[in-house]
Amino acid sequence: MKKRTKKKLITLLLAIILTIFGGITVKDAVLNVSNDLEVHFIDVGQGDSTLLISKGEAILIDGGDREYSSKVVSYIEKLGIKELKYIISTHPHSDHINGLVGVINKFKVNNIIRNEEEVDTRVYESFVEAYERNDTNVIIPRVGDKFKFGESEITIVGPTAYNFDTNNNSIAIRITHGENSILFTGDAEKLEESTLMYTGEKIESKVYHVGHHGSRKASSKEFLDEVNPEYAVISSGKGNMYGHPHKEVLNRLKSINAEVFRTDISGNIVMISDGKDVLFSTEK
Repeated sequence: MKKRTKKKLITLLLAIILTIFGGITVKDAVLNVSNDLEVHFIDVGQGDSTLLISKGEAILIDGGDREYSSKVVSYIEKLGIKELKYIISTHPHSDHINGLVGVINKFKVNNIIRNEEEVDTRVYESFVEAYERNDTNVIIPRVGDKFKFGESEITIVGPTAYNFDTNNNSIAIRITHGENSILFTGDAEKLEESTLMYTGEKIESKVYHVGHHGSRKASSKEFLDEVNPEYAVISSGKGNMYGHPHKEVLNRLKSINAEVFRTDISGNIVMISDGKDVLFSTEK
């Protein structure tokens, strides 16, 4: 890493740490004027919620379960964010969409990206009622669709077809920022993973947000070989009833030499990309 690049990343990292834990806002930090990409993997226990910020724009991928809704809202507020360009709801399970209701009611949300699946649950109804009440634009994407976000681009890489299993209907996205890329697959399991490898869309990524909280039902060896990540981030709850992340997945990640970060161990995890290098910081 060039000295200038390393110095820049360290400066940006310190700004993020001060922003999150020092009580200042992004407006006061150097990140406010940079073209870098921040990725905040928020610790929402046994759930998923990831906030991304680039060039003054923000998106949220999932929102955790109901008990973490206030934490997600507070986290976004602390960063001085008042508007979200996109909310991406990967699939309608409560540990992914429940917390989005509070976010939609609190902040201006320009677009909801969601899959086509409709489920008969109160959580899902509350989610729909929230975005309809706020007259939010809804996008049901198809594989290959692209969306601009700050200095980054979002590409939809899955699902390829409707499945009768909600997990395997998860929206999968690849975000590119310069030479760096991050893959999110929601709770996609091996069935959906097998299709992601043959869509024609690139899934190889420097960073992989590990599917289904590190369940053995996801992150197959074949899929990991295709993604070939240098870094892997697992969102799971400490001592959760499912035993996530499963040892088999950790072993698969170890076999490809991916450096692993876990919210159940490290709390909130922040990644910075300058378009060439990435740098991670953990809360604990």
